[in-house]
Amino acid sequence: MLPQSRATPESRTRLYFVEGQPVELWENPNVAFGWSGEDLSAYAAGGRWDLVFNGLVLSAVLEGQL
Repeated sequence: MLPQSRATPESRTRLYFVEGQPVELWENPNVAFGWSGEDLSAYAAGGRWDLVFNGLVLSAVLEGQL
């Protein structure tokens, strides 16, 4: 059973399966998410450590696919 979603009403949610486990992902279509150095610095300056973490993980995954 998935834990209760913390997505907001304006968020879009999608359910993916990773190695057989359900993973719920959501995004806010009104706010772009980036993982460039500038984006990560802006998130850190604003205290958004969750977004810094997400950006670092995403950039590491994408680098591994190149």
